[in-house]
Amino acid sequence: MNKPVLVVHGGAWVVPSEEFDAHKKGLQDALEIGMAILKNNGSALDAVEKAIASMENSGVFDAGIGAVLNDQGDVELDAQIMKSNLEAGAVAAIRNYKNPISIARKVMETTPHSLLVGDGAGEFAKKSGFSKIDMQRMISKKEFDRFSQKKDEGFGTVGAVALDLFGNMCAGTSTGGTRGKLHGRVGDSPLIGAGGYCDFETGGASATGHGESFMKILACKTACDYLKIEKTAQLAAENTIALLERRTSGKGGIILLRKDGDIGIAFNTKNMARGFATNEKTEAMI
Repeated sequence: MNKPVLVVHGGAWVVPSEEFDAHKKGLQDALEIGMAILKNNGSALDAVEKAIASMENSGVFDAGIGAVLNDQGDVELDAQIMKSNLEAGAVAAIRNYKNPISIARKVMETTPHSLLVGDGAGEFAKKSGFSKIDMQRMISKKEFDRFSQKKDEGFGTVGAVALDLFGNMCAGTSTGGTRGKLHGRVGDSPLIGAGGYCDFETGGASATGHGESFMKILACKTACDYLKIEKTAQLAAENTIALLERRTSGKGGIILLRKDGDIGIAFNTKNMARGFATNEKTEAMI
């Protein structure tokens, strides 16, 4: 049997020092939830979904509750989840649902499609039994203040990649996008190969940062391809971020997990909220 591994991130940006503790707690909670599943013979799929849902519910990150506001002052969320057998599901520009990662999983498991968007994604979520919540409950005071002050910092996308005891892998990503984005804008997070990717032949990845840049180099598929030629997952992650900066001048970060459990994390921003858990160690960092 394999040793379980879980890697998570909570965004790559300039995290204010007064928010370090909240970010670390959000990461730590996600790691504990996900690893409890993995250690109890649970699936990588369950671990990734529940770890990300924890971060969506925390109010700390740009995902779920507390996600950034678009140009109309509303929250529109994107998410994807992908298994190492290439099954995947995603939603984009969905409103009034706080856990798009779980809706993305339902898309994967119950439809022949990989991506649902906008009103169609919302209708699917309702028919699938997910409960709508009022938009005002989605907006945190912290985000309302930043939006009102027209602050433009923040790439708080969340993500997770897991390897379970049976050698199965899963990757997921969830976000509110970029503050002040145009209504209907979709970034890399729900796009297979860009904001996330997973393949049992290589590994899994989740990205965070300037979505338009990550889309242009299909960052997560690129990172997984680097796993075929680099000795370590760390080198593969670093090469991906170097390519991002060289070709697009984009900023952000990536978490990468090779099929043998080797971890790679790289970013070119001041901070990246990230963490990992194995049987031997759990660590959350900013």
